[in-house]
Amino acid sequence: MEYSKNPLTYDEQVDLLISRGLRVDRETLIQILKNVNYYRLTGYLYPFRKNFGEKDEFLEDTSFSTVWRHYTFDRQIKLLLLDAIERIEIALRTRIVYYFVHSFGQFGYLNFNNFPYLKKDQYDNFCLKIKDELERSNEVFISHFFEKYGDKHEMPPLWIVCELFSFGQLLTFYRGVSKEIKRELSRDLKIPDVVLFSWLICLNNIRNSCAHHARVWNKNFKIKLPTNKDKYPEWFNISRSEINKLFVILTVLKYLLKITAPNSKWHKRLYSLLDEYRDIPLENMGFPESWKTLSFWRE
Repeated sequence: MEYSKNPLTYDEQVDLLISRGLRVDRETLIQILKNVNYYRLTGYLYPFRKNFGEKDEFLEDTSFSTVWRHYTFDRQIKLLLLDAIERIEIALRTRIVYYFVHSFGQFGYLNFNNFPYLKKDQYDNFCLKIKDELERSNEVFISHFFEKYGDKHEMPPLWIVCELFSFGQLLTFYRGVSKEIKRELSRDLKIPDVVLFSWLICLNNIRNSCAHHARVWNKNFKIKLPTNKDKYPEWFNISRSEINKLFVILTVLKYLLKITAPNSKWHKRLYSLLDEYRDIPLENMGFPESWKTLSFWRE
């Protein structure tokens, strides 16, 4: 099927939205459309369409100011997500590197045999990305290492190299290490390693969404929770029907921050944001009515 839609002027874009029942000040919307792509806004307009988005017409009395509130809330919640993920990423990277170097030494990452769960091409690609990062880096600590030790070492020790890891490289590193190292980390975090790996994948995806300014507030995510009810009873208080909603992601972040950044006031900033945007329906993000009574969220 050939794509036949033609580009619309700002005026035509506004005309189209108004014809579908959107209540908006024309000049205000034109100014917004000059800075926020029409197609980008449709992701926030979609929940306001009739019959759950099946029709182009908007629900009666749909005001653009309401839609814009969802947009600004989404922007604010992404900043909170990035803040939490940064702290957790650094903490997990620090711990797994610690366990690895104490098992295989500071240059053990240069030995393929120390990554039993990576294929050779995956390991080679991982090393190639590290070398590319080293060549591109203008970090003082990298140049200092090669100036001082470059005559004896082609690569820095892991505790230096890991500071250049992307979240994706951290995922690859975690995937490849031995079960013993994964168990050490899962014992630290009091969560099964298979669940932790699912969390890391999900957090990496969310981080990428936030970094590329994609919508997150009412999106679905794929994430695992512990399945042993006797060992992890608190996770069974979360409705399985809402497992892929943002609330579960926020709960995972709250849980991990309690271990990796126990003095963090991140959750209080989340409370303040939700209080500021009380008009945003929490159910769209999977929040149960009594969510603050769950063990994870009690002060």
